[in-house]
Amino acid sequence: MTTRRRAAAAGLAALLTSVLVALSSPAPAQAAPVGGTSAPACVNVNAQADDLLAQASALDAQIAAHNAQPVDTTNAAAVAAYNARADELNAQRDGLIAQANALDIQVAQCISLDTQIQDTIAGQPGDWSYEPSPEVINAFAGRLAPLNRAAVPLPTAPKPNGAWSVNGPMAPYYDPVRNAAPPRDVAALIGDEPLNGQPRPAVGDPDPAFPGLVIQGRNGKPNVSPDHIVPLSEIAATMPGFWQLNPRNMLLIINAPVNYQWLSWLANQSKQNRPVTTMSQADPAWVQDQLALREQVLTRLRQAIDLMLQQQQAAGG
Repeated sequence: MTTRRRAAAAGLAALLTSVLVALSSPAPAQAAPVGGTSAPACVNVNAQADDLLAQASALDAQIAAHNAQPVDTTNAAAVAAYNARADELNAQRDGLIAQANALDIQVAQCISLDTQIQDTIAGQPGDWSYEPSPEVINAFAGRLAPLNRAAVPLPTAPKPNGAWSVNGPMAPYYDPVRNAAPPRDVAALIGDEPLNGQPRPAVGDPDPAFPGLVIQGRNGKPNVSPDHIVPLSEIAATMPGFWQLNPRNMLLIINAPVNYQWLSWLANQSKQNRPVTTMSQADPAWVQDQLALREQVLTRLRQAIDLMLQQQQAAGG
């Protein structure tokens, strides 16, 4: 009598389901983004896991059918064919397990990088936080789609006043960036939450930018607004890697909480997208503090972009 070999017990679907569970499990508490608990930048990994799970389910069914198949163990040729099929199924199973294990490592790397990214772009504890919704990401991606982001016509130098020009050939590229952070919408999102560790100023509070002046009111509320510490025009024109980011990561940089602060209407109008050193009659001590803050934020944004590019590579796109 010739011995037949069954294909290895399947369990592939269960193994790959564990990968999907890892993808949908909450990230560490300190890194959980607002509006969701998974690592959204691992969407390509999700697709890979779904594909492997479908293959695993199909292979499970083939293995079960093979193992249930009767074989005449007195027929050497039949047993040999049966065993050859078992070897083939086992090889497929081992291949899928290897892919699942590799994907599991990839998932862990994506989630770890997402944690680092969230920590890098966050403001101070208790500050406003930001995570774009899928609808916002898709709309932004649609506005970017017609652009050749591999050949952005970047300016070579700032204007004499220190601001970076995003007009002319760069305007079609900058417009979606600017429109992704419209001041009124951002102000509505932030509400009264702190920015960079500072609460929203109240009417009558001293204006830190201008000695002797106070925060004015408008329609019963303090006339202040969220201001980008590093202007969006500078990010779009000079930040290495920014245009290689996927739409979600671009939005995270555009609206990074670490890059926001409260400014009075007067200070915001005086600064606009120029260096604080160009502001007339601003408090010199405040200007120096702003220059130091700007350097800190620049470093954080550059670190975040580097991490995002690593994450995109780990996620397969």
